Amino acid sequence: MTGAYLSRIETGERRPSPDVLEHIASRLHLDVDELLVDHVDGEAEAAARVVAGAVSRWLRNPGDVSNYDDLVQAVRRWEETSGG
Repeated sequence: MTGAYLSRIETGERRPSPDVLEHIASRLHLDVDELLVDHVDGEAEAAARVVAGAVSRWLRNPGDVSNYDDLVQAVRRWEETSGG
């Protein structure tokens, strides 16, 4: 993973895959949920924590369709609260 790619993730030009999120979190000695909610405030923070938990569950068992469905719903709620 290049510094340029990480920079694009930070600026929002690229969206990392779940595997990339897991790798970045691991290298930073963080959980994925800690990585995802570090700079979010208020209602959006609570929604982002739900997303982070859903991502974590989905990463542990990506074949479980209900985990994916939960993740999609959590992201939709987060987008609504954050203006995304």
